[in-house]
Amino acid sequence: SPKPSDSKRLHREILSGFWKPQPTYLLDGVKSFRAGLSIDGHEEEKGDLMVHMLLADESQDFEDLKQELRSRSQLETDAIFWAVPLSDAIDRDTVELFRSREMEARKSRDARTSDQARLLSEEKNRARRHQAELQRLLRTACLNGAAYFRGNDRSPNANSGDVAKATATILNQILPDVFTRFSDGAAKPADAKRGLDSLMTAADLQGLPSVFPALNLLRDEGGKTVIDVENSAALNDVLAEIEEGANLGRKATGKSLTEHFASAPFGWDMEVLRLFVASLMRAGKIQMTHKGEAIDDPKSVSGKDGLGNNNHFKAASFQPKKGIDFEELVKANQHYKATFGSEIKELSESAVSSAIRTAIDRRRDAVELQRNRLAASRLPGLEVLEDALAEAKAIIRGTEGDAIVTFNSAHERLKDGIKRAAELEQHFGDEAMASVERSRRVLVTQWPVLDREVDLGAEVRDAAEQLRDYLNQELFFQRLNDIEMASKLIEDEHDRRFSDALHAKVQAYADALTQLTTIAEWPALDGNV
Repeated sequence: SPKPSDSKRLHREILSGFWKPQPTYLLDGVKSFRAGLSIDGHEEEKGDLMVHMLLADESQDFEDLKQELRSRSQLETDAIFWAVPLSDAIDRDTVELFRSREMEARKSRDARTSDQARLLSEEKNRARRHQAELQRLLRTACLNGAAYFRGNDRSPNANSGDVAKATATILNQILPDVFTRFSDGAAKPADAKRGLDSLMTAADLQGLPSVFPALNLLRDEGGKTVIDVENSAALNDVLAEIEEGANLGRKATGKSLTEHFASAPFGWDMEVLRLFVASLMRAGKIQMTHKGEAIDDPKSVSGKDGLGNNNHFKAASFQPKKGIDFEELVKANQHYKATFGSEIKELSESAVSSAIRTAIDRRRDAVELQRNRLAASRLPGLEVLEDALAEAKAIIRGTEGDAIVTFNSAHERLKDGIKRAAELEQHFGDEAMASVERSRRVLVTQWPVLDREVDLGAEVRDAAEQLRDYLNQELFFQRLNDIEMASKLIEDEHDRRFSDALHAKVQAYADALTQLTTIAEWPALDGNV
């Protein structure tokens, strides 16, 4: 009989199948929004708006779950919560499907005779029948379930017959309430890309493509066309996000901007966001740091390279374009003390920029060393170190003024990189690196063998899941003891089973040899045979 975890795994497998193809809805005839899927807290599919499916037995449990999800939907307002009732029939077919699959897994290797092959074929057919029936029952359960959004009942039509279509209908009802700012960036990616290309090549702003007036990006100023930053809600939102990042000492990157404006209430495509960023650069409001170079002209070769490529745009960082005044020098001194632990002796542009560059140069090699160690071992956490190195490069290469402005808007990223490098140096030496490599080999070589064992204990499966999670964490070096314990549990189980199998193999050969020696003709055989 299946354990509760086995039943849940089968239910997730069937329900995930209803998301192929993934339910979508085209909003404003411009962008298709995808419904993500989480089942009992396990994320199965990523999406623009999450559907949380939770299962409960048909009874008071289901009624309690409905009330819980209605309340939860009032707190988590950008997701759908869907309660699915589990009937006795679902339980029966779940058990039968599990048994058929277990029988198939255990007997498929030993099916040598025609009778065994016939029995195995019958078992496979039985599994297919139970799987089809379980799919039907779970589909009906979903459509008879209860879905909530912001406390309102959005339950599917039980007569729709298709979970994906029912989900798309719910998306149609609620997407305008979630992505309330989508209309400010409602342009097709191809149109936004043409607008970006024109902005990076046009000598003036006359005759730009129709996407600019459609998104209210231009206005007439004394007979000249200018970027309308003042009246454009979209440009003001992007500029505010960049300014906030600079004020917090964590410069906004193309990646962070993309993630922020792809989520509610915006839902903008990256191509639209790049058009907004390029417009702010063209208006002289922001500058970009790309490959260690400060860039304020989107028409330049470096500007086109940073804005015109998705990966380059995500890696680039952005900051408001400011002049250097005494207030900036005071802020630089405060950030210098927070980052390096001491104050700058003289608050002049030359002295401040020199002190910043000298302090960064002293620490850059240590950061680069740890970055290279992580990269060589394909371990997580590179981004913090690479961000710090990119800012260090821009500060050292730029003008004195650029160095101060960049430092003020990126000092937290620099501090994080320096701190991370020191932590890695202290806690992640060569011995620890060798231990982590050993644990990764356990996941790659030993765990796949154990994963196929039908009688494997839940604690070993949990250890494998935890080990994979630890090794993917950015701060993995803080979990070295946990990594070692989970790895050892898997190793010990593998070694025990390997030893048992080897012993059984040796015993089988010994028994076969003993049987051979009892045959009357055995003594007469020539030793060379």
